[in-house]
Amino acid sequence: MSEATGTTAGGIPGLGGLLQKLQEQVGRTEELRTQLAELVGRAESPDGLIRVAATPDDPVAEVEIDPRAMRNASEDLANLLQQAVRDAKADLTRQTSEVLREQMGENGPMSLVHNPEAARAKLNQLNEMVESGSRDLNLMFEQMRRQLRL
Repeated sequence: MSEATGTTAGGIPGLGGLLQKLQEQVGRTEELRTQLAELVGRAESPDGLIRVAATPDDPVAEVEIDPRAMRNASEDLANLLQQAVRDAKADLTRQTSEVLREQMGENGPMSLVHNPEAARAKLNQLNEMVESGSRDLNLMFEQMRRQLRL
């Protein structure tokens, strides 16, 4: 078998495929990280005079206050601003959930938060994947030992 097919690496069957899967997962993780970092939650007051933007790094990344908003009583202005900030954060959370759902499917991590049975099943599935991968690695290392006569 050749390394180009991803079926072997260093003469060890299966290692190339395992390395390829790992590289693909790292690539998907980096893509997800970039997507999430670029999200911007936006909101505005009901009258449109206050606009707020929230990012993952800054919950109040932008604030625009139309001068006409200053005609409101200070307490009303503060309440409108607070609500716009909360709404921008909620919009960012919604967008984050959508991206995670797109990347991980309907059964992504967010779907497990309120479903303990599904969370348990997912943990069991992940545990089996890890154990299976560990068994595969042990077999590959054993083949390597035999090939190197160690």
